[in-house]
Amino acid sequence: MREQAKATADQAKTSASEVAGTAQEQVKHVASEASRQVRHVASDVRDRLGQEAQEQSGRAADMLAKWADELGEMAGSGDTPARAVARQLSDKGHEFADQLRQGGPDDLLDQVRGFARRRPGAFLLGSAAAGFLIGRIGKGLAGSGESIPDVEERVERQPSAESVNPAYGRIPDQPGPVPTMPAHQTADPSRGPVRR
Repeated sequence: MREQAKATADQAKTSASEVAGTAQEQVKHVASEASRQVRHVASDVRDRLGQEAQEQSGRAADMLAKWADELGEMAGSGDTPARAVARQLSDKGHEFADQLRQGGPDDLLDQVRGFARRRPGAFLLGSAAAGFLIGRIGKGLAGSGESIPDVEERVERQPSAESVNPAYGRIPDQPGPVPTMPAHQTADPSRGPVRR
């Protein structure tokens, strides 16, 4: 009986060590697979973000090129200082759009970092000016209580110059009686009818 108990204990010990070894192998395998999956997901996210950044920079370059074209059209021909500045801005806008298309956002960021290292004072001044302008634009939008779509909608609802009767300052298709005035009088909305 003792021998049988000892043999059973030895067999249990051997089985337990085999199970522990198998469990260790499984844990290592699961950890290795999880690590590989995390690296794969991180690489996939990095690739997607890079692709999205490239698409965004392409759209920004297209928009910048469009603005530069419009600025160039506004500059037209002539030798006035304002037109010369507009032409220079248009040319620089096209150059910047081309650089953005070719190099992408990473190249642009490297160029900004390089400029900041070479000319820190100019970089800080430019950053402060850009921040000020963005702040003023944001404050103007917030102060008006309207968003850009609200303003666009309000402008679209405004009557055209042709639809307003200049003598009375009202839209003819509005309900109510239309006042009549002798031909020798004109209407001034702020002061009422005035004799000539």
